Amino acid sequence: MNIWAIADLHLSFAQPKPMSIFGAHWQDHYRRIAQHWWLKVHPQDVVLIAGDISWAMKPVEAEPDLNWIGNLPGRKIMIKGNHDFWWGSARKVRQQLPADMFILDGEAMEIENTIVCGTRGWLAPNDPTFDPEIDQKPFERQLRRLERALDQAQVLQTQNQPIYVMLHYPPLTTHGEHTPFLELILSTPVHTVLYGHLHDTESQQQARKGWVGGVRYQLIAADYLQFDPQLLSPSGEMHL
Repeated sequence: MNIWAIADLHLSFAQPKPMSIFGAHWQDHYRRIAQHWWLKVHPQDVVLIAGDISWAMKPVEAEPDLNWIGNLPGRKIMIKGNHDFWWGSARKVRQQLPADMFILDGEAMEIENTIVCGTRGWLAPNDPTFDPEIDQKPFERQLRRLERALDQAQVLQTQNQPIYVMLHYPPLTTHGEHTPFLELILSTPVHTVLYGHLHDTESQQQARKGWVGGVRYQLIAADYLQFDPQLLSPSGEMHL
C-alpha cells in the first residue's frame, strides 16, 4: 500500500466553473489530475485530499464531483476546505460519500502502520489578515478540533507509528510565524504536516516545506504539485 496526497481539486461538474480564470495552468486541470492518478494510484492505495474538493454550494451539487473522485482508484480520506460550502454535518457528508471514501473532521484514523488526523484549520489571531468579528469563532472551533484529532492520534499510536496531520490552511501566518495550530502540532509527536490552500507563486515559494525541527512540512495544493498526486514514503518523506 502507498499513501498519496493532494489538495484543492476544485471540481465543478454540476455547474462548471472554468478554472482557467485563475491562470492558464488550470485549464482542464481535472483531466490532468485523473491522468496522473490512473497512472500511479492502485486500488489498495490511500489518497489524502486536503480540502477544497468541490465548488458546489449544496450537497446535491457536489454529488458528481464526489462520484468522480470515487471512481478513481484507491481509498480516499478527505478534510474540508474553505470553499467546500456544500459540506454540512459530518454525519450527512458520510452518508453521501461513495464507497471507500472517508472524512476527518477533527478526528484520527489508522491506515495500516500510519496514523492520519485532520481538520480544516483557519486563520490565526496573529495573522495580519485576521478579522476578529469574522474569524474568532471558526478559529476557536478549529483549534478545538485539531486538539481532539491529535489526542485521538496519540491514543492510536501504540507502536510509534508516524502521525500525519492534514490541514487545509497552513499552520503558519502569511509571514511565516507560528500559530496556535502549529504550537499544538509541535506539542505532539507529529511526523508530517500536509496542507493546501496557497495558490499564488509568492505564497507557494515562501511556504514552509521540508524538515524543520524534526517535522516534515509539505504544501500539496494541486497547482503546486502540477496536478499530480504525490507519494508519501513510509518514512513520511514526500517524493516530488
